[in-house]
Amino acid sequence: MCQRSLYYLCKEVLGYKDFVPHVHGDMCHFATAAQYGRFRSACVPRSWFKTWTFTIAKAIWLTLPDEEGLYREVYPYKGADVRILIASNVIDNAAKMVNKIKSEWENNERLKAAFPELIPEYNKTRWSDHCACVKRPTNFTEGTYTAVGVGGSVISQHFDHILEDDLVYAKKDDFTGQELMPSQEDIDNAIGWHKLTFSLLSNPQTGCIDNTGTRWAPHDLIDYIRRAEKQYTKFEVAVTKEARWPIDDDTWCIWPQRYNKVTLETIAQAQGRKIFETQYLNRPRAGDEVKFNIGFVHIHESLDEAPLTQRNVTLVDLASWKDSKKICNNVIMTGCRDKRNHLWVLRTDVGKFNPTRVIEIMESHSRMFNSKVYVEEVGYQIALRHFAKKAMEAEGAHVYQIEALPMDNKANAKSMRIESVEPVVTNGMLHIMRSQQTLLQELEDYPYASTKDVIDLLGWLHRLAKKVETVAAKTEAGPFTLEAIEAEILSHKGQKRYPFDDPLDMRKVEETAWEPLHPALRL
Repeated sequence: MCQRSLYYLCKEVLGYKDFVPHVHGDMCHFATAAQYGRFRSACVPRSWFKTWTFTIAKAIWLTLPDEEGLYREVYPYKGADVRILIASNVIDNAAKMVNKIKSEWENNERLKAAFPELIPEYNKTRWSDHCACVKRPTNFTEGTYTAVGVGGSVISQHFDHILEDDLVYAKKDDFTGQELMPSQEDIDNAIGWHKLTFSLLSNPQTGCIDNTGTRWAPHDLIDYIRRAEKQYTKFEVAVTKEARWPIDDDTWCIWPQRYNKVTLETIAQAQGRKIFETQYLNRPRAGDEVKFNIGFVHIHESLDEAPLTQRNVTLVDLASWKDSKKICNNVIMTGCRDKRNHLWVLRTDVGKFNPTRVIEIMESHSRMFNSKVYVEEVGYQIALRHFAKKAMEAEGAHVYQIEALPMDNKANAKSMRIESVEPVVTNGMLHIMRSQQTLLQELEDYPYASTKDVIDLLGWLHRLAKKVETVAAKTEAGPFTLEAIEAEILSHKGQKRYPFDDPLDMRKVEETAWEPLHPALRL
């Protein structure tokens, strides 16, 4: 039964008495069933025994023989000769997991009785928290269980199976003892290390990688695997049905035996709504962290719905063409403000364009919308403007106006520009095209968006786009108003019927037969 079922091993041999079939049975099935392939990603709430299931128990299970050949298709290496790498955010955490595995082989009498052939002579083999070996036929360089932390290396070693467990994790504040959420740099380091793990497989055609973790941010490692690594099958469970919160009663709880409504409310109150919804409901953005509620954004199918205005502006944000660790795009955006003061984004082009392509897109925007173009002029951007003007001198070229974006060197200037758009969004005054998904995604993910280039230009658009002015209707003045009298006098000024056309020439006064033209001026 241990060979056949990871759940049985956990519940009956390793003694995980709190396990329940509808939660941990599903987790164990995903962890081992051949149908889920060689690459698996599991997103599980905190304190749901994910490490005990996906790392400690599975590492032991992979060491057991497969006498019936039930798992030969996906785990041909299953048995005493398996080489497993256990990775975590730091080496100490990975070493603790190896220590737990060692403890089972040393102290669990049921496990030792079932598989005595795997019990090593502890004083004659490698048996530390960093590398431990069960009794096996082959003497490999690698241990049965090897620990490594993110950023660590395992020189000249390769493995059959890699278990990644919480490569992203909170740190403890040295003074308060409170958890500090991982920074984007921590997340990026974990993603970078994860990308290298495939090269650690001893056989790239049969080796397997399992990634298990909890959500931390919109663009964390779990999100990266979902978006970029389609070879992974995904498993996800939240503490409530449909990740709903708040809930009415215990019927909404997935594991009410341990996490009922009262317990979840206590956790939410203690940790705060943001952390609770991120780590227990798998919703990384929640509560006060939501800067832009995209539900208020008007999304249009085509430009036919946009206002007609001659005050369109095109904004250009140029990323560096040099090698950089940051993910930066060139962005060209055209928009306007209508007579109701609503902001419209008419077109956006986002990508890693070369300078020639940027000039072509700038010209296309200006031709399409008869817009003035604004470019941030720093360094090589000045050269771009120069060559854009050269292109205008060609026969038949579209000629348009280019101006420099005003410099803004204040601290946090970019964040201030972006967040200045919040009232526009909240009041339902932002209009975009359905094709502008990058803009919508950056709004939704802010402030944790992996890129902020498009919403930065949205901030510039909010600052530079002028409202379309409407001309008030003229009303006719009455004949005896001061304006009417003045207008009538001025209309006859050229007819030489005033007594003082030249007040110094008294002859003209005497010679002029003058009679007031307006009844209000008669003496």
